[in-house]
Amino acid sequence: MLRKLILFGAVALVAVCGAVYYFSFSLDGIVARAIERNGSAVTGTTVSVSGVHISLRDAKGSIRGLRIENPKGFSGEAVSFRDITIGIDPASLVSRNPIVLTQVRVQEPSVNLVLDENGRSNLGALQDNLKRPSGSSGATSEGPPTRLGIRRLEIAGTKLSADVSAVGGKNYEMTLSPVNRSNIGGSSGATAGEIAKLIAGDFVQQVVVAVARSEAQHQIDQLIDKKLGGDAVGEAAKSIVDGILGK
Repeated sequence: MLRKLILFGAVALVAVCGAVYYFSFSLDGIVARAIERNGSAVTGTTVSVSGVHISLRDAKGSIRGLRIENPKGFSGEAVSFRDITIGIDPASLVSRNPIVLTQVRVQEPSVNLVLDENGRSNLGALQDNLKRPSGSSGATSEGPPTRLGIRRLEIAGTKLSADVSAVGGKNYEMTLSPVNRSNIGGSSGATAGEIAKLIAGDFVQQVVVAVARSEAQHQIDQLIDKKLGGDAVGEAAKSIVDGILGK
């Protein structure tokens, strides 16, 4: 009997270890698919990721090569993130009420702003998409949606490349001020889709406002003075600025 108990215990231990290993191994793929699914639903365009690594033992993770394609009517990428690092509260993985990310750091993302001949921008189109219901709650067939909370978010070193040649301006580049936010999702957390929409909306808004207040506005003024003039000046200026701001 003792031998059977020892054998049973050994088999059970191997099974548990195997389950933990499989879960840890497959977790990266689960997170990657969730990012792509929720991100695409929220932005209304294709979101892809090249790699995800989550270490439950170290309570941290990384996301590499996150890309957001341009919305319909524009080609190429709108935003790309080379590397995102996250910290995880281990205790929250057990309670799941909500799962807490202690820190999310985004270093040197790249943003490509493009204006068409009507003064409409790709980022403005993304903003319009973000305002629509995404239908993505993070719910699964196994139960209610997982809720997340982010204690601190930092986005630093954002590189902006702007192409305003379609309205007669010159291309330019600039580095934007850091974005720092805390307690995203509140104490009760929010679904993955809600978190994605909050962060994406905040980030895109920060970008377009920075553009409208800087070199883009200067270029628009020059464009109006040189090419438009007359009674059309006011309406043309409003059209182009609204295109940048996504109004």
